[in-house]
Amino acid sequence: MWDLPTNFTVGNSTQTVDGIGSIFQYAQYATNDWFGMGIILMIWLISFGVGAMVNVGRAFASASFIALVFSVYFARIGAVNPTIPFILLIATIAGFFWAKGERVASY
Repeated sequence: MWDLPTNFTVGNSTQTVDGIGSIFQYAQYATNDWFGMGIILMIWLISFGVGAMVNVGRAFASASFIALVFSVYFARIGAVNPTIPFILLIATIAGFFWAKGERVASY
């Protein structure tokens, strides 16, 4: 049996393993802070793929918004870099303008 650390650094904070959250914390520690970003990327891709059949701009905006909600939580617990929610907010706003342009161009 291999031993796991009980205290380790995730992002800018030192984490202590505490039962339920420990699986996420260990995965984050083992992947060198890429676990949270991978989850955010998968949420974005799944959300975008579902909506892209109708309107690509709207799908981009909604996928960015859904990922933004999760990334704010992940940034609060130190799972992703704090700039990720800001980047997704800009992507959400850009997606709304993209969707508006698609709607106007379709006439």
